[in-house]
Amino acid sequence: MEFRLLGPFMAVDGDSRLELGRRKERCLLGLLLLEAGRVVPRERLFELLWDGRPPASARAALHTYVTRLRGGLSAHGVQVVMKGDGYLVEVDRASVDVHRFSAALARARGIADPLDRAAELEEALRLWRGQLLADVAGDGLRERLGTALEDQRLEALELKAEADLALGRAAQAAGQLAALSQAHPTRERLVELLMLARYRQGRQVDALAAFRALRERLVAELGVEPTPQLHALHRRILTNDPELTAASPVAARRFLPRSVPGFTGRREELLTLDRIAREQPDSSTTVVIGAVTGLGGVGKTALAVRWAHLSADRFPDGQFYVNLRGYSPGEPMRAAEALTQLLRALGVAADRLPSTVDEAADLYRSLVAQRSVLILLDNALSADQVRPLLPGGPRNLVLITSRDKLSGLVAIDGARRLTVAELTEADAFELLRHVLGRSRVEAEPEATRELSAWCGNLPLALRIAAATLADDPHQTIADYITDLRNRDRIAALAIADDPAHALTTVFGQSYRHLSEVDGRLFRLLGLLTSGDFSSAAAAALADLTVPDTEAALTRLSQAHLVTQERPGRFGMHDLVREFASGLAPGDESHAAMRRLATWQLDRLAAVAEILPGFRVRLSVSTSAPFPTEAAATSWLEAEADTVISALTCYTKAGWHDDVWHLAGLLREPLRRSGRADEWNTVAQIGLDSAIEVGDGYGEAYMRDMLAGCYQDRRMIAEAVAEHRRARALYLQVDDHLGAANCADALGVLHQQLGDLVEAEQLHGEAHAALGYLEDPILGTHSRIHYGTLLGRLGRLTEAAAQFRLALAGAAAINDLFLACFAHHNLAFALLRMQRHEEGARHARAEIELAQLAGSLDRAARGWEMLGDCLFDDDHPQAMEAYRRALELYERQRDSQGEELRHRIDRPR
Repeated sequence: MEFRLLGPFMAVDGDSRLELGRRKERCLLGLLLLEAGRVVPRERLFELLWDGRPPASARAALHTYVTRLRGGLSAHGVQVVMKGDGYLVEVDRASVDVHRFSAALARARGIADPLDRAAELEEALRLWRGQLLADVAGDGLRERLGTALEDQRLEALELKAEADLALGRAAQAAGQLAALSQAHPTRERLVELLMLARYRQGRQVDALAAFRALRERLVAELGVEPTPQLHALHRRILTNDPELTAASPVAARRFLPRSVPGFTGRREELLTLDRIAREQPDSSTTVVIGAVTGLGGVGKTALAVRWAHLSADRFPDGQFYVNLRGYSPGEPMRAAEALTQLLRALGVAADRLPSTVDEAADLYRSLVAQRSVLILLDNALSADQVRPLLPGGPRNLVLITSRDKLSGLVAIDGARRLTVAELTEADAFELLRHVLGRSRVEAEPEATRELSAWCGNLPLALRIAAATLADDPHQTIADYITDLRNRDRIAALAIADDPAHALTTVFGQSYRHLSEVDGRLFRLLGLLTSGDFSSAAAAALADLTVPDTEAALTRLSQAHLVTQERPGRFGMHDLVREFASGLAPGDESHAAMRRLATWQLDRLAAVAEILPGFRVRLSVSTSAPFPTEAAATSWLEAEADTVISALTCYTKAGWHDDVWHLAGLLREPLRRSGRADEWNTVAQIGLDSAIEVGDGYGEAYMRDMLAGCYQDRRMIAEAVAEHRRARALYLQVDDHLGAANCADALGVLHQQLGDLVEAEQLHGEAHAALGYLEDPILGTHSRIHYGTLLGRLGRLTEAAAQFRLALAGAAAINDLFLACFAHHNLAFALLRMQRHEEGARHARAEIELAQLAGSLDRAARGWEMLGDCLFDDDHPQAMEAYRRALELYERQRDSQGEELRHRIDRPR
């Protein structure tokens, strides 16, 4: 919602103009908006609305006006409310043009750079469409309310003229000032500026005539002389003072580009640059150097230019800017060209420019050595490109932006590096609000956040998306996102008439500077869709040694095309990954993914050889076993996500035998980490692939895995059905161990269904078969499940005995997870036998082992069991244990947490 008072009254909501009734009602709203957010007493409203002569019916009339306004405004979220003995309108002051103008003028007063000051004032003055409340206020009311605003408008025009003169725009300033001085013939500051503008146009006679006309009018009408300042300017014009012929020395040496409109966020980065600028150099001949580095499109230049404008007063001898074109379509700027540009900016005439680079560098350094100057070197390719342009004075500051990390400048030249990341979610939202408008964004806040995420919070991508939406004001943000989902995201983030700023162009400029080896690795990394990846996985993908891959990854990190998350692990921005994925030819991609699948299968086979619980039969043998269980576990934790994310790609490629084997090998890590959704997805992918290749054992194993997932999610009927299918398939392929394991699992499910007779029969079959087959892992599982059944039958002593045997079995095979299960069930049995202290010891043992195994799920259940054991004997400690359990359940989004919360909240 926007209100325009500077001219005819208008209320606008988006593209619609509101019709708000009669003139008096609109005048009332205008008066309230002039004091937006503040109470206007009724007596003052009577006086203003009726020119100091309110009728007897004024109170009733005012009430009627307010009622009508409320009816017209409430649907648009604007409230007119009564407070005390007055009224106020509840709106954001920024929605009223009067307040926006005043705020812009206040900002302009504090802007040192004339280019930025002129731009700020130009935008503010555009808000004026005519006299204040031109169509609803009478002359008397307008004079009472508008005098101060008119003074502000004239001040803004004077400041704008000053800025234009500082920028060498004398002709433009003179035209505006002539008209203004005619309208305000005794305003001395206007005439002073007009005299200076005409003199700089070469119109000395006209400049003197302006002074003469002002003096005659002041003497005749007011009996006073012009100010001493005006008399001094008159004398300087008479004597052709050479210092009047150009802008001030400081203004003439301000070569910074304009700040990006709507610059958002970056508070910490601006503060960091402030700290860098305040650093004292190590010696009287050392320059302070700041290097602003980051991914293309992340806003390095916008940040550096913004800081330079904010800090301009720190460098009164000048601020200079050179675009080094390091990552531009053409060739990077050579040192000779950059030095020529800097010397010309410093006032060196073309015929005095040195003929060699060394001489030019010496002259440049000598000119700035004793001056307080800022040199902004934008878009640098490398440290070597920058070094000839570094001055040497202690009052010099060089600010460099680059996609390269410029490590050489940091190491050798003492540069301080600031790495710029993508915007925060809040700042990205604010940027979209600035470009699209408050009302449009706030009408679709969730869609706006989704758009921010879709753009990866990258400023360039956000501005392109916002510009596209701005071109079509009738399209909703949600519809735009829907349209984008069906298109190539990288290709879509482009503006038709500005290809230089398309994402493909910006990322392509970084890519073209890579070596052949680095470029190939970069292309292939785009095939990895997991959050991060290891150097070993990248090596397999690219068919390189790990040391060579790590060296290439370091170079890609240097170029900000990958990020090192931690030692040995790397990531890519989503948009960079998508760009890279579109570069690799089909045959190159196919061969790379084939290598990755082979490597993953080999490593998972090595994991299965050393870690307990992996039962899947493999047709491959590992090339290099893991030396320890810890090494295997570490690899599994690091690479599981990469394997999961690649399964869909392998399925599309038709590598079904590999897919079900990989899926099967992920069963234990997914089960133990409690990642139920991924467990289900991976099991279904593996099952489909096993069926596709007609592998009976594979189908049995994957149905067994899927049933385990259903069982863990308490989907009992589905789990029973899949275990029965798996058991039948195991028997068909003579896998009696698998069949016995399914019988044991079915026994557990029948326990949960309350069919203890069927459960006892199934456990009996499993117990006998597993004892015969002498499988220590499944045998231990069977003891736990059988003990659970005995407990439900009330045979607690026998149950505890089974759990103790299971503990011994888990210890024998060093299986921490099985030991957790055994401790948990034994603690429960002891709790039921009223042996609380002994039960608590086993609950604590479960917690300790779960922490060693890294299992949040088992740790949560251990804490809950500890609370149960302590509940009667030590209630405060029990509540603390429950709270620890609840915290872990909530971290996993486990529904068990809700049940526990009800128990905690229930009165004792």
